[in-house]
Amino acid sequence: MTRLKKKLQAESSGPPVRILLLEDNPSDAELCQRKLESSGLEFSFKSVGTPDQFKQEISTEAYDIVLGDYRLPSWTGLEAVRWLRETGSLIPFILVSGTLGDELAVECIKEGATDYVLKDKLERLPFAIRRALDEKGVRRDRDQAERELRQLGQHYASIVRGAPYGIYRADQHGRIIMANPALVSILGYASEAELLRLNITLDVFADRQEQGRILSQVNESNVFKDTEVTCRRKDGRPIIVRVAGRRLEAEAGAPAVYEAFVQDITEHRILEQQFQQAQKMEAIGRLAGGVAHDFNNLLMIIRGCAELLEHHKNQPEKRCHFDCGFRRPAALDVQPETGPGAQGPGLQLRVARPAQDAAPAAGRRYSNHLQSRTSAGAGNRGPRADRTDHIKLGDQRPRRHAQRRKADH
Repeated sequence: MTRLKKKLQAESSGPPVRILLLEDNPSDAELCQRKLESSGLEFSFKSVGTPDQFKQEISTEAYDIVLGDYRLPSWTGLEAVRWLRETGSLIPFILVSGTLGDELAVECIKEGATDYVLKDKLERLPFAIRRALDEKGVRRDRDQAERELRQLGQHYASIVRGAPYGIYRADQHGRIIMANPALVSILGYASEAELLRLNITLDVFADRQEQGRILSQVNESNVFKDTEVTCRRKDGRPIIVRVAGRRLEAEAGAPAVYEAFVQDITEHRILEQQFQQAQKMEAIGRLAGGVAHDFNNLLMIIRGCAELLEHHKNQPEKRCHFDCGFRRPAALDVQPETGPGAQGPGLQLRVARPAQDAAPAAGRRYSNHLQSRTSAGAGNRGPRADRTDHIKLGDQRPRRHAQRRKADH
């Protein structure tokens, strides 16, 4: 007995145990108190004898444990247990009674009683109290762990439900086990239940080869990353998605389960194609602008030569040699003038159509930039546009016109 008393004293290191006793017999209440004192248990003790007093104490004070007689004048210990549990209280309740049959004891335990002790064996009471308090602590820790686990599960479930990317799990046969609202929206279905009736392999993936590529990655490293595949929506429209996922660890003999994250990149790919098309059109526009600029330069020379031809049409002794071979594909041949007899850098122009087919004179704004040399004979090489003497030529042109008018008179 001394060894048990020392054990209780060691276990009771801490604040005193607050005990409420429901007992209408003062001598029995005093007997219980003495037994607890002799055990070495640190406690505070209060005794009440009526249901109203008991309810008042429970409502206003905090107790660690309740001891109650089964037989009371206007109440029973079983009724006290039921009332206590109906309030939502989890305080341990130990029945202390002179006689209590097995069937009645089992009923009291079912209703929420923690334990029962017979009055002729009160030496068990301190240990019953300690065990009840230990169980209360274990139950409190377990409830706290379950509450935290439930909150954590709700937290993760909220993340999955609110994720902007589709998330799903499927077994090795392709049957969808879980899907979040984002995936339901991406695939165009009305609810998760509708999506869970599908097979990811047969009903969602549009290309079996793409799925085979994913499975090969999973078989190699248990994961697959940033794989683009084509999927079918409920309305049959294909979409491009980026998929990443892994194969979950399963127990021995259990079927494999795959978890994947899906991002719809259809709009992104469309924008990329539009951007690439815009770049192509921009490059074509630049090329067309450059070609147009080059042709404009050539046409300016042709128009200048046409003006010279128009100017000398009444002087048959001055002829320009034209290559009228229409079989040539080019209309204008521009070559640098080099070799003996070349007077400085210039361009030799060979026109492949008669001069009268060119546009008529379009003004004389090009005359200051061109010098025409015409000569008869087989050695004529055609009109020459000099790029260096245009200022001098421009100054001499009015003089040549004046001389020509004198000769006519």
